[in-house]
This record gives sequence, structure tokens and C-alpha cells, in this order.
Amino acid sequence: HQGAVSAVKFLPSGGQAISTGDGGNVFLWDLINKKRLYQFIGHKAKVVDIAISNDEKLLATASWDGSIRLWDLEMKKLLQTFQLESTSVNGVLISRDNKTIDSGGFDGKIRTWDVNTGYIKKIVYEQLWPVNAMRWLPGQKRFVFGSSNGQVSVLNIETNKISKQLIPHEKPVLGLTVSIENNLMASGGNDGVIRVWDTTEWSLKGEFQIFLGPVWALAFTADGK
Repeated sequence: HQGAVSAVKFLPSGGQAISTGDGGNVFLWDLINKKRLYQFIGHKAKVVDIAISNDEKLLATASWDGSIRLWDLEMKKLLQTFQLESTSVNGVLISRDNKTIDSGGFDGKIRTWDVNTGYIKKIVYEQLWPVNAMRWLPGQKRFVFGSSNGQVSVLNIETNKISKQLIPHEKPVLGLTVSIENNLMASGGNDGVIRVWDTTEWSLKGEFQIFLGPVWALAFTADGK
């Protein structure tokens, strides 16, 4: 990368990874041989989030150029571009059946898109504050998202309603991670606070403060410890 790296995500099989950054770069890496395999070209601005389908067939990338791009990971080609006007996209999720994607961004709207047509199916939630990060929860019927006002919210996609509001951060939420296998979720913010939650009963497992600055990104180890 010839600039800041903004997101990295492993493919479920573990042998490859996707990284994105400034300038619209999207790279596919071979982790075993430590080499770049492919560059997905198309974004015109920083790419800030990555979603990979469970079957590793689809890659979705969210960018400050106002677009979400959907790629065929096997054929290495662009399948669909979902374009918004005058707003950046900060988060993206692919549904379990690969038929829809959800996005959130600067305008505070969470949208569901039809993968086949490229059009918006519905706006599932709307708020005044930008959405900064989104992650699926176990079962993929709910996802957690973090906002610029510090809120950490759980959205039920079957009812399109907030089912849980967690302890808010004092500053924008920048990082979220979920351990599906261990029923854990962690949030990190510009306030330097990290909170870890049990997603079954939403009990607070732990909280600690990083005094040196913002928490940009988080990841659980495989054992959840």
C-alpha cells in the first residue's frame, strides 16, 4: 500500500486475506507464500470496510467514494456497483444467502441492497449520526453497529428495530469485532475504551482504557480469550 491501510480481513479458509486502504486500493494476498495475488480496481477513494461471504465466493468493499462494490472472488471480476450520491460508506455486510448486502455510512442510514439488481430494497434504519462500523452477530439475524455519537446498537433485521442499546462510548465508535464461536462482541472507540460483551445475555465481560489514543480496530483470538 502506498498510504494508510484501513481494513484487513482473512478469508474463512485462512490461507488468503484482503486488505484495503487509501487511494481505493483493494488487494488479495497469499498468506502462505507472502505475495500479492490480485488487485481489484475501481474505487476512487479510501476503502474502509470489507465483507466476505461465508462460501468465499463474494467480496464486498465499502468506500468513501460513496459506493459499495461487489466482486466475484473466484473469477476476480466486478459483479455490481451500489452507488450513493454525496455520502461516504463506512460499513458493509453480506447476507448468509448472498442475496442482499447491508451498508451504513455518513448519512446515518442503514440500507439493504439487492445483489442481482443493484438497487436499494429498503432503508432498514435511520439516525442523525454517521454509522462507522457494522458486524454480524451469531445467526446473522442481528448485527451490531457503532456510531459517531458513541452509541453501540443491535439491529434486528427481521423487525428492522433496535433490540439493544449498549453502554455508549464518550466519543465515536471506530472498531467492532465479533467472535461467533464464543458469543462475544467487543467495541472500541475514539475515547480509548474497549468493552467486551457476552452476546447471549448482553452482560459486560470486561472494560479497559487505552490511554495512548483511539482504538481503531479489534479482533478476537480463536479461543475467545
